[in-house]
Parts: sequence; structure tokens; C-alpha cells
Amino acid sequence: MVCTGAAKQTYAPPLGPLPRITDVSVNEELTCIGGPFLTGTSSASFNEQASCLIPPLTDTVLPTSVIVYHWANGQTSTVALTVPTVVRVANQTIVTGAGTVTSGYAQGSAVIREVTTVDLDVLGCLTSSLDERTGTEVFTILL
Repeated sequence: MVCTGAAKQTYAPPLGPLPRITDVSVNEELTCIGGPFLTGTSSASFNEQASCLIPPLTDTVLPTSVIVYHWANGQTSTVALTVPTVVRVANQTIVTGAGTVTSGYAQGSAVIREVTTVDLDVLGCLTSSLDERTGTEVFTILL
């Protein structure tokens, strides 16, 4: 099952050019094909080290992210993403996580979540005032 849509992320304190601990809130709205429902939403909060300029060091272990997806048919899927990577290409940040559905619809299935944001607010980044980013998401459950 493949879902695509939008992911909005807010940061407190706002992101700056150097990595620091911040609270990240994520809201997602998805449209799906290949499953028993057409749409889904989620919201989650994380506390992690982040920057709008410098990706985490390759040996940095990022915390497990747990996201609960609410599907249009009333079911839910709780997902634990345990292998996040952050890549910066040109003016885009691509965050990819892999993991499993730990409960609910498709329990035990592998998942891949990729969110791509376009980084256009250079001044906001450099002045440590980047408090929101919106991007596209591809969320796949390998049934």
C-alpha cells in the first residue's frame, strides 16, 4: 500500500544552522492506493537534535519515532520508525525512516516513510528562526 500527501512540521525552539535539541510536531494528510482505505492522517511529536543546515552525523543514533496513522475506515496503524536518515540535496531535505507496524492495521508489516521539504528560507535558518516546514510524503506499507 502506498500513500502520498503533505507533512507539516513545526519546531520549538525554531531550527538554526547548528544542531540543537528541539520539539518537532508533525501533521500528515495522506491519500492511499493498494489498501482498504483511500485516506489517512497522523500527528506526532518528537524531541530530537535537528538543524536546518547541518544533517546529523552519520554515527548519530536518532531516537525511534512512533507515529499513529488514523485511516478513513476507522482503523489505526501504530508505526515505529527505527532507521531514520537525513540527506540534504541542493535546497531539499529528505528524511527517510524504515520500521514496522507494531499494532493495528497491517501489524508486523515493514514500512518506509520519506518526507521531502524544500528549504527556501535561508535567512530564517541562519537567524535560528525557522519554526515551520511543509513537504511531501511517501508512506509505504509492505503488505
